[in-house]
Amino acid sequence: MTKVSGGTLRLTALGLLMLATSPAMLATTSAIADEPSLAGVWEQIDETTGHVGAFITMRERKGVWEGYITKMFPKPGDPIDPVCTGCTGDRKDKPVLGIRLIQNLTRHGLTYDGGTILDPRDGSEYDVELTLSPDGQTLTVRGYVGLTLFGHSLEWKRLTEADRIKLEGDRAKPPAKAQGNNG
Repeated sequence: MTKVSGGTLRLTALGLLMLATSPAMLATTSAIADEPSLAGVWEQIDETTGHVGAFITMRERKGVWEGYITKMFPKPGDPIDPVCTGCTGDRKDKPVLGIRLIQNLTRHGLTYDGGTILDPRDGSEYDVELTLSPDGQTLTVRGYVGLTLFGHSLEWKRLTEADRIKLEGDRAKPPAKAQGNNG
């Protein structure tokens, strides 16, 4: 026991541990608070065609991160309102628009892992790791089986509100008619 201005202060192992770790815990919490978050709308672009395929909205709920398809841009010939016929569980035969694409992610700084990503074309699910760039504008999405070594990565871009309005507006306009010379 240690006397402190007439009173007694007990220093226990637990008390010392709490005093020693409090600054480290505060620094970790502060560092995560200062880092950009996955929350928001992301643009999924086909890496071979450059065609915008979908908008994915990422959100956190009770410490777990999920991503939903919130807008789709089908290519000519694609079904307008596809359903996930190959999906299982609560996603079986559900419309792809609005489906939970990514689930069960936990955050570790700029990396989010421990979850799965769905391929709505055939219902396959893969392990997934998401890595957010330090500026928060690019997201590397790595789907894999077992080990991250056996996977494939895509880059998604964060969508600003202005970009979203422009993209949705461009898609809503009918194609311009060719101007011919009637002369």
